[in-house]
Amino acid sequence: MVADGEKTELHHQSANFSEKQRQNRDIQNKTMHIAAANMTNINGFSGICIAGWCQNAGEKTVYALHQEKGQPVLLEIGTAGGLHDVMWRSPQLARKYAHTKFADLRKLGGIAAE
Repeated sequence: MVADGEKTELHHQSANFSEKQRQNRDIQNKTMHIAAANMTNINGFSGICIAGWCQNAGEKTVYALHQEKGQPVLLEIGTAGGLHDVMWRSPQLARKYAHTKFADLRKLGGIAAE
């Protein structure tokens, strides 16, 4: 995954990855460019949840596929702050729907509730 010019490898993390492992400096240093990616459901939207490999607290990001106005979109949802972004397939669609408030996204909060 590339975001803001930073490359991150996504890997599934075992449920038994321990707090002791999260706090291990050697593991933290070796996994600086690796993120844990697991499937999740947030307010009825299924997607992939991404967090720092050793992250145990704080907001995580969920990316969920969805449809608006008959078009596929990618939702960026923060686990602590609601909807952060609706990503369209083209700049033209993004401009066309830039100020549209979609009722089905309101339950996520964030930009959908504005």
